[in-house]
Amino acid sequence: SPDVLCTKAVVSTQSTGSIPRCTMFLPILGLLAIVQPVAAILCDTDQELDYVQEFSFNIGHDADDLDYWRTYHNSFFLYGEHSGNDAVINAGYYTKDGDLIYSIKLDCAANSWTSYITKEDAVEEYLSGELETSCQDGDIFDLIFKVEQPRFMNWIYDAQALGDPETQTTKFRNTKKRQRIQYVRSQYKAHLGWEFKATISGSAAFTRFAFGKCTTWPDSLSSNCTDVADYILERSKGAARLYVSGNILQTLTMKCVDGKPQYYQWLQTALHPDKESKNGAPYCCCVNMETGALYEDDKDKWCTEDYLNACTQLCLETYQSELIYGDS
Repeated sequence: SPDVLCTKAVVSTQSTGSIPRCTMFLPILGLLAIVQPVAAILCDTDQELDYVQEFSFNIGHDADDLDYWRTYHNSFFLYGEHSGNDAVINAGYYTKDGDLIYSIKLDCAANSWTSYITKEDAVEEYLSGELETSCQDGDIFDLIFKVEQPRFMNWIYDAQALGDPETQTTKFRNTKKRQRIQYVRSQYKAHLGWEFKATISGSAAFTRFAFGKCTTWPDSLSSNCTDVADYILERSKGAARLYVSGNILQTLTMKCVDGKPQYYQWLQTALHPDKESKNGAPYCCCVNMETGALYEDDKDKWCTEDYLNACTQLCLETYQSELIYGDS
């Protein structure tokens, strides 16, 4: 872990093409803080952070404009590293006026989490519980904030859903009850969201942030597709995983080569639809077999929305036969 932490990073989707970053040097030795990268595919934003303890990001466009976003669904991914067991992590989603919509506090020393909302113009405690994983020196952590609808949103920390699903009564043709993601009774709904903010005190720092309707994983797993697929599945929806509180459907994980599961299938046939997916169907994309990265980082050229079986590309450009059959 680094010996010095950057203080603050501020990111906006309206930034220039260069990646905003906070870089701090040790005053005597002049050593650059190490960056822990994360892999992401089809995200709107994917930023490295140089061990910062404060971070903010605004989405750059009104959250209720569904002509732009297509759906309310968006995920905020925050990665970091512990250098001890005393960190306190706070993260929240806010309106343009700075009013809290929904936030979370993680207290490593107390092994607890607490969420907060705004009610009658005052911030108050909402839900609480125990953390399933402890904070240890060298541990890499991830915190996901998932918005599904203006009232339906939840936090996920290291594959633990921080909140329970609820039974909701819906009316469409027939009245029925179904399990839904956490219904958040805040004064402000997610469609008013504008800024995501996070801070850490104690022995930990943020190393990466990503945002969008997309899939991410720690770069340290990228060399093994099976590890990446398992990581995504641990945070997915489904009865054997996080049920309705998961981040994405299990079908949208990365697919591995049969018989050589450390490698990625060169044609990924079900990647998470983003805001530009006209019909809301998953994408099929050509990817690097060794890292899972989108080929040439060019969605327009190497991805097709798989609507009505439109996925017809072969991805011969990314097929590496030597990985499967050897050099002979």
